[in-house]
Amino acid sequence: MTVIIEDDQVVADLIRQAVPGPAAILPTTAQLAQHLDRDPSEHTVVLGPSVAAQSAVDVAEQNRIRRPALGVVVVRASVDNDVLAWAMRSGVREVVPTDDLADLGHAVRRTQSLARAMAGPRGRPVGDDVPGALLTIFSTKGGVGKSLVATNLAAALADLGHRVCIVDLDIEGG
Repeated sequence: MTVIIEDDQVVADLIRQAVPGPAAILPTTAQLAQHLDRDPSEHTVVLGPSVAAQSAVDVAEQNRIRRPALGVVVVRASVDNDVLAWAMRSGVREVVPTDDLADLGHAVRRTQSLARAMAGPRGRPVGDDVPGALLTIFSTKGGVGKSLVATNLAAALADLGHRVCIVDLDIEGG
């Protein structure tokens, strides 16, 4: 489902009509955290043009690590380089001008598609309760067998039934 944050009811209704599927409308970002705690399956937040830029940045930054599958879409009266820069730095997925609400529907669909791709087998974001580890084989000296150890360790873990991804970043040719 989609959550729309907009305090102007007329604008909120216009955004609601452009968004595919069901949507909840909240007047302020202050209510968003409680709403997301009650319904963790939410996948898209649309921040209307009345939401201050700093509030939009705060919402995106707070949720990009806590809820990586949650997409934040921002609607702005004008979209310029400054808006795109703060949006990109904060983790906003899409910025849509207010005069192109058809594109808003496409942006929400793209965000929903990404949320589905990021969902695990139980429909929850991957990483919520998936056990895993990151192992690093590191040495500043070349020729000591870092790539050999990393490869053999990955093969041994795979033989034990673990899913393994090995990335060799040795600049000496690994």
